[in-house]
Amino acid sequence: MTNRPVTVDVPPGAGDVEWVRHRRGELRTLLHTTGAVLLRGLSVRDAADVAGIRAALVDVAVGSHEPFAPRPAHGHDVHGDFQWPADRELCPQHEQSYRLRIPRVALVACRRPADSGGQVVLADARRVLDRVPAEVRDRLRTQGWLLARTFRERIGVGWREAFGVDTRADLAEALRRELVDHRWLDGTTLRTVRRRAAVVHHPETGEPCWFNHAGFLNEWGLDPVERQVMRQAFGDDLAFNTQAGDGSPLTATEVTGIEAAYAEVAVEVSLAAGDVLVLDNILTAHGRRAYRGRRDVLCAWGEPLDVADCRPTTVVSSPVICFDTE
Repeated sequence: MTNRPVTVDVPPGAGDVEWVRHRRGELRTLLHTTGAVLLRGLSVRDAADVAGIRAALVDVAVGSHEPFAPRPAHGHDVHGDFQWPADRELCPQHEQSYRLRIPRVALVACRRPADSGGQVVLADARRVLDRVPAEVRDRLRTQGWLLARTFRERIGVGWREAFGVDTRADLAEALRRELVDHRWLDGTTLRTVRRRAAVVHHPETGEPCWFNHAGFLNEWGLDPVERQVMRQAFGDDLAFNTQAGDGSPLTATEVTGIEAAYAEVAVEVSLAAGDVLVLDNILTAHGRRAYRGRRDVLCAWGEPLDVADCRPTTVVSSPVICFDTE
């Protein structure tokens, strides 16, 4: 995706699901080479419509797993956008890059565009990789990255919702399967840490891609005042933070360099009511601009893919270095 996504106009009255299903092979070929396809002219009224279009493109749906911010559920494994402040930009990110099994395809369906702003922001992960400063790129390519996440009662997404479990025993098993280390800091506060690869290869084209949340979820990406408040309140146990795979911190300069790489290649896509933006989740990171007025989009994912099948440059693991012994 060197410029904008490929736009495909759907003829009026063609029957959305059948039209997409009939052209599935063509659309998937476009998707996995360009990174993004914009289907224009569909009739998207509710979650069932989005689920039908997804089913026409992929065989297996993927739900929302471990979201970093709340997102409303609409049924059919279709969700609303992240509950992120409208006056703040959501930087480009790849869905669930911190999990062992990821959705290969993501859909963003527009029911109502914002009154102003709210454009989807896309970044080609191949081009991001080329533009991340060499020192941090080579460091994370070799070492991977660590994600530390702390769950607290009544703050953000809770561990039950994030992992889809009800008991601590089920949680421990889910974390074991996902290669996530964990520790209870007190009776209700859970801290988790995992190591993941920062660079993977596209399963069809073999192209290397910058595929991670190392910059997005790092503390240096926070507003400076908010970071200071969070540090004073929680110390090292922030809701999210990232490090290099050996446990060493990422510097503010390194995080700024990662953010600049995304900004350099970013393109904006304005969605109209009825548009469905289909993304190759490995090739394309997506976010959104700040906006005013009501904005209503539905999100769906499909085709689960093991990261191990994408030739990650680092072996993913449950790190044993992540907790102090104090």
